[in-house]
Amino acid sequence: MKFYLFTYCLLTIGLCYSQNKKVELSVSSNDVEVGEVFNITVTSTVQGELDIDNLPSSYIQDYGISQGSNQVMDHNTGTVTTTIFTSYTGIITKSGNYKIGPAYVKAGNKVYPSNTVTINVGSKTPMTTTGVSNKQLNDPAFGVIESNKSEIFEGEPVLIAAKIYAQYDPSHISGYQSYDLNSTVKKNQIGHTNNIKVSEERFKGKRYYTFSYDKNIVFPDGIGKFQIDPFTLNLHQGHKSFPITSNGLIIKIKPLPANAPKNFIGGVGKFKIETSIDNSEINQGDVILFQVTISGVGNLQNLTNPVLNLPKGFSIYGDPIIEENYNIGTHGADGSVTFKYNLQVSEHGQLTIPSTAISYFDIDKELYLEIASTKHIVNTKKNDAYIVHSKKSNNSNQTELISTKIPENSNLLEGTFFKKILLWSSIPVIGFIFLLIIRKKKPAQKPEESNSNNLKNKSEELSSLISKIKIEAVSNQNDLFYANIEKTILLHFELIMNLATEKIQNRQQIFGYLKNAHEDHKIPLIEEVFQKIDVERYGIASSSDSKKEILAQVLSIIEQ
Repeated sequence: MKFYLFTYCLLTIGLCYSQNKKVELSVSSNDVEVGEVFNITVTSTVQGELDIDNLPSSYIQDYGISQGSNQVMDHNTGTVTTTIFTSYTGIITKSGNYKIGPAYVKAGNKVYPSNTVTINVGSKTPMTTTGVSNKQLNDPAFGVIESNKSEIFEGEPVLIAAKIYAQYDPSHISGYQSYDLNSTVKKNQIGHTNNIKVSEERFKGKRYYTFSYDKNIVFPDGIGKFQIDPFTLNLHQGHKSFPITSNGLIIKIKPLPANAPKNFIGGVGKFKIETSIDNSEINQGDVILFQVTISGVGNLQNLTNPVLNLPKGFSIYGDPIIEENYNIGTHGADGSVTFKYNLQVSEHGQLTIPSTAISYFDIDKELYLEIASTKHIVNTKKNDAYIVHSKKSNNSNQTELISTKIPENSNLLEGTFFKKILLWSSIPVIGFIFLLIIRKKKPAQKPEESNSNNLKNKSEELSSLISKIKIEAVSNQNDLFYANIEKTILLHFELIMNLATEKIQNRQQIFGYLKNAHEDHKIPLIEEVFQKIDVERYGIASSSDSKKEILAQVLSIIEQ
């Protein structure tokens, strides 16, 4: 009896963990600051009691809990899957690295565990405010653009935020137009910084109610002056409204020192390097996977391919596959980039892949630093089925060409090496023949056909967006919902206006079209929707009811 009971327990535990994917835990950002509002979200396909382990003792969860659900039908099986979202909004008051989770959902006698996540909570990044005039200090409210640095090196990230100072406790904002970077630079929003938390602060000898939002990390291009143009908004306090235009901001970008080492890969920040191989015991002629992983904090997205120091007997086939695994935080891209190289080994015996060395620019030390990985040993068994021919190159130690000699009694398809050679050699021929066939069979596309295809693609994109916003309306993804809901409206009118290759740049284009089409009666409704989007997107808080209301109005516009 004890044996059967023990077996049953094992089976029960195994079943719970085999269904681990039913519960998932995530955070809005893996890199936050002390006091920065962020979300912990649990997504589950089972309904039951929810509990989370390893919440930091310094975690304050008094910013509310949002819940919702979503149903998806599998048209092949006819089954309906219900997904439940639970999101906790809070702050952490002490810096450090924290492991959060797993989360557990108890349903009946079964417990379903989630994954765990690790977050880095750093000290609050000091921000500077400049260019505030005496006139602004006399206004009931004013806005400024603040940054964590006034001077940066080329490739170095800078943290930028919009900040409001008010003599009265504000209720909400509307009509926000973000600061303009006056460049093609992409803004990377940090966490859910549109969740406004008003605090009191003394500035220039006066007491103000203040809050920051629209916080972004950016990687400016080039050197010289980086111009940031003002933002505008309407600040509301009760029945009073104050239009605000902030100051602009200029950040100086300094060039990197001229003595960059030859193995400099463009990294600016702090980095480490690791290398690995997928197999150390192979046959002569086999291909191994050689991985170079650069990890750290900085401009990981701008790294160039490391140059490998390969000895005789190793050949690189093709360009490396690049895998990026990082999050954008207050100090830049935090995580890793992995470069995957396919190496063919043509020599036999015990072979050594030397260490791979790279250089990067350390921001704190303002110096180029070199780091290197460990070396790797590859034991290669001799294979008499082929002969290796080498061709002179710039690097006489590297094999460039491999040809095979096949014994009479051998099978061409035997051995990994011959399979790969046949595959590699046949791909160009097959590709060439395929292109010839396409050229013969496929006539040149007419302009009207191209426009038709573009409109068809936009229509498919619109259908996809509608499906997304229906899901996002019942989730905690507020920022994504409001971004996609506005994109849905614009794309809908692009289709109505038959804009095959153009995009609607602003809302006024829609109103102009409706006037010309003598459909002025629709303008107030659409203006109302846009106003609601602005209030909910940039106001103090957003509710699931308001999201559902906006969704219903947008769907009604599309149906009409």
